[in-house]
Amino acid sequence: DVAADLPAAAGKLVEKEVKALSRATENPERPLTVVLGGSKVSDKLGVIDNLLDKANRLVIGGGMAYTFLNAMGYGVGKSLLDEDSLLEALQYRAQEKVEL
Repeated sequence: DVAADLPAAAGKLVEKEVKALSRATENPERPLTVVLGGSKVSDKLGVIDNLLDKANRLVIGGGMAYTFLNAMGYGVGKSLLDEDSLLEALQYRAQEKVEL
């Protein structure tokens, strides 16, 4: 019944994440290093685009790293791979602001 009374509400964790992201994008302290992880690059493309011009360094970890490594020609075996994002991963890596 709560969903009927509050059809759209964010929890405390989402609120905390929004505040942290706002601090990092609106008036960040320098140098700014951003660490991103997760499994799918396609879910983070907008975040990566937004942060490339703001961050001094963008570090990709977690399952996303395998997509970037594969785009650079490394074999990743049966590790997570977001094949639909290989071209974008290679383009980001070519800008030399994305590190693995």
